[in-house]
Amino acid sequence: MERSRQAPLSILLKHSGALSPALLTQVAAAAGRWRQAEIDINFMGDLAQNLFPSPLPRCDMLARLELSIDDRRTSLFRHVAPEEVVQAFPLLVAFTLQTDETQVPSAFDLLWPRLEECNLTQCRSRDVLKVLALLSSNCRVGLTSCGQDCQADTLSSIVTVCRASVVSIVTIGSRQAHFLSLLSTILQLPNARKLWLPVSHRSLLSIPGFLNRSPTLSHLHLHISDQTDPHSQTLAELVDWPELGNIRRLELWLHKDRNSTRLLDALKRADSKALPRLNSLAIRGAGVNLAWILAVHKARAPQLQKLLVPINTTIPQPPIPGFDVQFWDTQFLGEWSKNLEII
Repeated sequence: MERSRQAPLSILLKHSGALSPALLTQVAAAAGRWRQAEIDINFMGDLAQNLFPSPLPRCDMLARLELSIDDRRTSLFRHVAPEEVVQAFPLLVAFTLQTDETQVPSAFDLLWPRLEECNLTQCRSRDVLKVLALLSSNCRVGLTSCGQDCQADTLSSIVTVCRASVVSIVTIGSRQAHFLSLLSTILQLPNARKLWLPVSHRSLLSIPGFLNRSPTLSHLHLHISDQTDPHSQTLAELVDWPELGNIRRLELWLHKDRNSTRLLDALKRADSKALPRLNSLAIRGAGVNLAWILAVHKARAPQLQKLLVPINTTIPQPPIPGFDVQFWDTQFLGEWSKNLEII
């Protein structure tokens, strides 16, 4: 910890043999200076009570918290009242929770509506749906390896309205049935402007209906991580979906070894009915060339104003007036969920 008694602190507590009751008590005593914290409680056992005693210490400066907690290993937060949590974290706006296949503690129930950024990792129970329903329209939410181990039809009667403005679903993993249920029937996003989805053949078939339940969506990112799934023709057909009629920004992150010729041909086809409002297109993983860039511009001008292409692609020189061509790099990916402005 920093020596100054007034300076904000960044806390990182993970598995370490150096932790002791005295050290954790000292860290807890400085809770009023925590600015951001990443804490794995699971390995602490009873030592966790020294860090989060009862009542919880006030973290008056804490804005970002990443917490790993598994109630099979620790009872911390199991009996904490939701009112105590919001009093302890009055300025918390960004919360990442990893629960390792256990339930989401009800102690956080009053925290969810206040968040501007929420990330749930390995929350493998129906509690994920409860959390999604509590988020506000100002929130950006990310789901990583979340969902219940069950058949899709056991969840078909559940409808969850999530009012978050940005939604990112990452790493389907073994939660395929639950993920498909989210797309097919469960999840409604009445306020979502940005959506990030992993794509397979099965999930692709569920996306049109999902888009119909998301009327405000204008920014769609599709991550195709498999070389052959979905089939190239099936993927190319998405360009003609009427459900994409309101999409203004489309980002396609493709497997680097997949044959994307049909998709690229569909994107450069002159057809006003396909993606009629598209003004920003990004391609990553597929090889494009100058001829393709010029063909896309000819087919979609003047509506398409921005194109992001893989690094090392030959781009028009001199630049085409009204058509901004840039490289899509890893920094752009990192900024995706942070930038709420619709281009």
